[in-house]
Amino acid sequence: MTIFDIKHLDRHLREISDPLGTGFPIFKKIIAETAEKYEMSISGVLQKYIAWRWRK
Repeated sequence: MTIFDIKHLDRHLREISDPLGTGFPIFKKIIAETAEKYEMSISGVLQKYIAWRWRK
């Protein structure tokens, strides 16, 4: 998973209104699809995404 891929994921996640509330099923689906696409675990995708956001 490259920085470009993480930025693409970030764009999709930012479109979700209330990602940890009513939009959580959509958030969960996007993360699961990304994990499947890059053959990673869901926690691995979240770790990379959070580490990338933390540095910004």
